[in-house]
Amino acid sequence: MISPRDGARLARAGLFIACGIGFVACGSDAAPSHATAQSPAPVEIIGVFEDVKAYPACGNETLDHQGVTWYPVMRFGFPPFDSGLQARADEILSVDRVDPPSAPVSGFAPLVPSPDPGDDIGTLVVWADGVARWVSDSGKLDVWMIDDEITYTWVC
Repeated sequence: MISPRDGARLARAGLFIACGIGFVACGSDAAPSHATAQSPAPVEIIGVFEDVKAYPACGNETLDHQGVTWYPVMRFGFPPFDSGLQARADEILSVDRVDPPSAPVSGFAPLVPSPDPGDDIGTLVVWADGVARWVSDSGKLDVWMIDDEITYTWVC
């Protein structure tokens, strides 16, 4: 059986041989140290829950579901609700995740109006790393959340 390390050695040897028989665009035969590392598997979904009541329009409304409190970080496609959450938002978005069964529709609610039909009920997708995404049935609210406690500095 060939290990990932053996595979990297064979790849380097193949590159060396290819360079030796006339390939012009050849460089060093030393592979970068990360060449043997495998990409981590996408973070798995551990739950998809429909008909979850919430209305995270201001960005400081928590969502309690099955004994877990979810804290909003940002709306999909927008900066975090607070600049102090930027590092956490970057971390959330940098992770490869298994896609939800049906991709949520992202909408835009520029103000904090009273909820229209379908704005305050939606689908909660929970990943194994303590990240969730709640999307209203109307598609107007699409919010990334975490299960780490956040203290918000504003009142809606």
